[in-house]
Amino acid sequence: MYKKNTLEAYHNADKFMKEHIFEKLRVEDIARHCMISPSGLEKNFSKFANMGVMRYFLDLKLEYAAKMLREGYTVNYLARLLNFSSSAHLSMAFKKKYGVSPLKYKYPLINKVKEK
Repeated sequence: MYKKNTLEAYHNADKFMKEHIFEKLRVEDIARHCMISPSGLEKNFSKFANMGVMRYFLDLKLEYAAKMLREGYTVNYLARLLNFSSSAHLSMAFKKKYGVSPLKYKYPLINKVKEK
């Protein structure tokens, strides 16, 4: 069992989330893998990432989606792949993080031409 606020437990959770990015995880699942209590895990993320566990996991998913959008994947495909409840949910979370819709992110030049 890890001590509550250790960098090692944080890194272990980060690695686990990256390895399971396509799954729907709960704080309890991640904590169990890291052999730490859910509250201990939350404290780790508050200390080392300045955010909660699930916010961190969502950010990982959105970063992956951003990369894959630029490689040509669709929002619908990525929403299913990353276990979002819908493409609208992915789009809303993406816009909140990046300030633009997934399509504007994917096709920045096309959207600039349309605006003129």
